[in-house]
Amino acid sequence: MPALRRPDGGDLLAPLTIVGIYLYHAHVLGNPPSGLEGAFMLALFVLVGATSLVEGLLASPAYPLVGGGLTAVFYLVRFSQRQDIGSALGVCAGVLFGSYGLYQLVTSSAEPKL
Repeated sequence: MPALRRPDGGDLLAPLTIVGIYLYHAHVLGNPPSGLEGAFMLALFVLVGATSLVEGLLASPAYPLVGGGLTAVFYLVRFSQRQDIGSALGVCAGVLFGSYGLYQLVTSSAEPKL
């Protein structure tokens, strides 16, 4: 059962960084992110925000599975639109991150429970 915890300043730095990047692109550069990029940033904000509130989520296999899957899907859609090498590398990074979560899930389920 997940346990809630009180976040400290360091835990809130990652969600605030995502908000800062969005504000920088939208207001300073005058180039607001597209709908796809905005949805990706919102999903990352929720995922990273949840890690600062739920005890043990960062170390659990769910974090890399969800984060890697989210990253892979975003860059796969972006690659289908732009066909650039950066998007292809993003797909690879998302798949690797998700694979690490799958590896964690398999190895943790293979360990004997005491």
